[in-house]
Amino acid sequence: MKHLLLTYGTLKKSHRNSALLDNQKYLGKAITKDKFRLFEINGNYKYPAMVSEPLYQVVGELYECTDKCMDYLDKLEGVNYGLYERRPILVKTETGEEAEAIAYFFLKETFDCDDAGPCWPKHDSHFFEELYEKP
Repeated sequence: MKHLLLTYGTLKKSHRNSALLDNQKYLGKAITKDKFRLFEINGNYKYPAMVSEPLYQVVGELYECTDKCMDYLDKLEGVNYGLYERRPILVKTETGEEAEAIAYFFLKETFDCDDAGPCWPKHDSHFFEELYEKP
């Protein structure tokens, strides 16, 4: 089975875990239809955490992933430990199409975390400007 996955952090191209998606089909940039919030988790390695707080449309990259890949990503994301969980979301692709995808949502407290804005890291945001609706 194939899964559409929205990546918004370390799995995006040129980030530290991007090689894990090298054998998966890259479909392009995408933005969430609904609003969520990204936090930056600080530790030995910084990484983003998406939560259900409606603040921004989050931007990222869309991939078509195999079951085997998703099982591996569940381990990476700590699904069995209650760190993240997969949830279905609606996304809009860079071609304007809507699709249902999976995203990983953070399940722990974020009270001491920094807001990451709609794109992590913030310096990536210029790659996604065309996805934002203009007023």
